[in-house]
Parts: sequence; C-alpha cells; structure tokens
Amino acid sequence: MKASTLIKIGIIGTASCIFAGFIPILAAVSGNDAINQWLNNYINEGSMTVLLFIFAAILIYGARKKIEET
Repeated sequence: MKASTLIKIGIIGTASCIFAGFIPILAAVSGNDAINQWLNNYINEGSMTVLLFIFAAILIYGARKKIEET
C-alpha cells in the first residue's frame, strides 16, 4: 500500500476509536441503563485499546514509509 493511504487509514481509525470511546460516557450521562449495558457488550476498554494500538501502529508505519520514500 502507498504511504499516504496508510496514513489516512491510521488517522481515520484512530479518530473513530477515540470517538467511540466517548459513546459509553454519553450513554451513562443520558441515564439510560439499558443502552449503557448494551453498549458495554460491544464497546469496552479492552477492545478499544487494542483497536487504538492497531490504528496507531498503521499510522506510525505509514509515516515511516513516507519518510523512507522521500
């Protein structure tokens, strides 16, 4: 893959992981326990941390590849 594509994937993935991390907080603030419990089945700290590391690694790899191209 091209370095620019990897960087775009890394940025979009990292931003979406950060955004998804705030969804359980917003559900808890709204006071709806049913939605909060349902969200915790899919969006939890473990899965979001793993995804964040994967996308950060893609971002770093893309940046490193971009530096090597120039």
